[in-house]
Amino acid sequence: MKLSRPITHDGTVIIPKQAREPLNINPGDSIEVEITHKDTTVHDIRKLSSNGRIYIPEKLRKALDIDEGDIVTLDIKKVIKKKEREVR
Repeated sequence: MKLSRPITHDGTVIIPKQAREPLNINPGDSIEVEITHKDTTVHDIRKLSSNGRIYIPEKLRKALDIDEGDIVTLDIKKVIKKKEREVR
């Protein structure tokens, strides 16, 4: 699932409830995601916070030349359920 969202001043991106529900993404789950900005794409795994946000670290934001308010495209490839992660 692809969605385009703005990034906040602290490097978070909100994944709206209407995008989380069909994929059964819950707080504590991680998502395997491709983050694209200005023709550059990075593959990463990010954990979803309790309020539906993922954090993009400063190092990654610099690599993608992302500033506050920029729109990034998230392509969610896989949901890694919290329980699956704990088993590993």
